[in-house]
Amino acid sequence: MESFIKNPRLLDETIADEDLLDFSSQRIIFGEKLNRINAGLIGLVADFGKGKSSLIHQVKLSRKGMDERWVDFEAWDMPERRELWEGFVLTMARNIDPKTFEQVRKSIDGTKNNDKKTLVNTLGDIPGLAVIKNLNHFLDTSPARRVFEIQEILIKLINEKCKESKIIVVAEDIDRSGPNGIFFIETLKSFIKNSPLEKKITVITPIAEKSFFDNQESYLKCLDVVEFLDFSQIKLTKFFESILAADLSSNHLYVQLMSDFFERLLIQYPDTTLRKIKLILRKAMISYELQEEAGFCPDWRVTILFEASKFFKREGKVISFFDEFKYKKIVPQSLVFASFLAVVMSQQKNYSNSLLDGEGNLFSVKYDFKLIGRENNNVQGFPSTPWFNDWPSNEPTYYLTDFYLNY
Repeated sequence: MESFIKNPRLLDETIADEDLLDFSSQRIIFGEKLNRINAGLIGLVADFGKGKSSLIHQVKLSRKGMDERWVDFEAWDMPERRELWEGFVLTMARNIDPKTFEQVRKSIDGTKNNDKKTLVNTLGDIPGLAVIKNLNHFLDTSPARRVFEIQEILIKLINEKCKESKIIVVAEDIDRSGPNGIFFIETLKSFIKNSPLEKKITVITPIAEKSFFDNQESYLKCLDVVEFLDFSQIKLTKFFESILAADLSSNHLYVQLMSDFFERLLIQYPDTTLRKIKLILRKAMISYELQEEAGFCPDWRVTILFEASKFFKREGKVISFFDEFKYKKIVPQSLVFASFLAVVMSQQKNYSNSLLDGEGNLFSVKYDFKLIGRENNNVQGFPSTPWFNDWPSNEPTYYLTDFYLNY
């Protein structure tokens, strides 16, 4: 078997592909709330990597055909975070009138990484928007006056060029722009509330939990709605059906085991993120290939389990579960990792046991799993999947070969 992953690209950090994460309940709830918000600024709060952008992407796809225009503004693209407001107006112009914008932009020389010059020349040459053409005048005015003039340009641009009744702006990475990001949000809030566009523009900005609580008063001052996202109900079935190799994804027991395992980690360990799950799987792919090359005949499920154990630890402890297993040569029966191994063992006997029951309780495990060496490369006597025996301790227990601990 070459790899247990069908298409490694699906594990990349991107939301541009078809979304494989089932946010259906969150998408429906947030979409309904979006319908009830006439305009304003919405903060979407969750930790880094939890899937805020993926959720917004799904909401956007679900609203195709509605009388609204979506605009993506990426603060990370701005070379100088002080230029966020100018960059925002340029983004709006590019989205609302892309053909004219690109024609004018290409005709401007020496404007690379010079947003003010690009802003003035580009917007000044768009038909009907020749509000400012004197660059020196624009640069010499006070910052407050420049903001006012840019606001006037934006109002005229939207009124004359945007046909949709509603504009939804997704402002990414504002929370990673420091004080400039918060100042931008404050400026945007003032602009929306004090312009004829008050009921036309809605801004959604994803915010990491730490950034929000570190700057809570500032955010509360400029956000109209704060939505705390609960990702504990995310279902990963579609994700694993799509990424696992065809001969594995066709077995619903494999898909269910992987989905249940990582969904449990999402709930049990608050720092679990979708980004971390993808990283675990990418690293497991490499470990699995090395184990195969070494002739260990690994089981892909067990390889994933031990890779995942490197990223988690007991509360208050310093070492990871992986290091604990390696040091003690035991996977304790009380852990989700032991339940996972027990289900793998039952699947080898063609039992259809699940990691979780209908109430979310873990599959019951009778004994710890003892990790022992494989003697004389005897794969049959010391298989790569867990097994039950009363040898060599003369006590009933579960066993697993320990070569996984070397990767």
